Amino acid sequence: SNLKTDYVGLVSFASSDGAAALPADDGSNWSDGVSDFTLELRTTGVQTYSVVSGTVTQESNGITVNPAGLNYIAISPDTAAITAGDVQTCTSEAFDAYDNSLGDVTTDTVFTVVEVGHGGSWAGNVYTSNVSGNWTVSGTHSGEVATATLAVSTGVVDHFVFETISDQIVNQSFSVTITAQDEHDNTVSGYNSAAVLTDTTETITPATTGNFVAGVWTGDVMIMQAQDGATITVQYGSALGSSASFDVSSYAVFLPLVIRGD
Repeated sequence: SNLKTDYVGLVSFASSDGAAALPADDGSNWSDGVSDFTLELRTTGVQTYSVVSGTVTQESNGITVNPAGLNYIAISPDTAAITAGDVQTCTSEAFDAYDNSLGDVTTDTVFTVVEVGHGGSWAGNVYTSNVSGNWTVSGTHSGEVATATLAVSTGVVDHFVFETISDQIVNQSFSVTITAQDEHDNTVSGYNSAAVLTDTTETITPATTGNFVAGVWTGDVMIMQAQDGATITVQYGSALGSSASFDVSSYAVFLPLVIRGD
């Protein structure tokens, strides 16, 4: 082919790389049939570009495009939901500025949970959950940080917990508060059933709680027999819990206050 030194047209560019940065020709740089252009191929793999002038198209040979340097990382899964006590496995992948993968970097990524109080533990990239809630998983690799969301829900009711009960008097009602919890001590807010009440004197009334609300029941009970070190037990299926001991006295002792005048 002969060089057309008097070329005065305009050329356009195309590329197999849809992300390529292609130059524009305004005709001002042509000299003796030659003009320099700069283009940037951004997608890895073998790419080509084409120069078009009128009905003439010239395609380049294949050009191998390699990824650029590390720009960011991504954690997978970006959102996950598990039950307290279950495990979640996370992975990490590195990318350049043009979203080309630099490969899996899981083994070189440090994973943590951002918030305090999650109660779980990491073994490499595997997280064993404990406390229910919405948590932020963070991964750090070569100074780059990515985050993901992990929702940990409560498990089924495993046991019940009583608030402290003070000493009581026979045949006088008093308030108790009981919370339904899973095996990791998370309040099971979805528990809304009643449960059976018993006590060590075998005289407690009522014999069942009312329905729990958001995993908690507060209600009045009465014990009709005196006992030192009494306890109350609540049970639903295989889940149960007992209060700390308290004394139930048969009567209250009132000491008169005598004020003598001069």
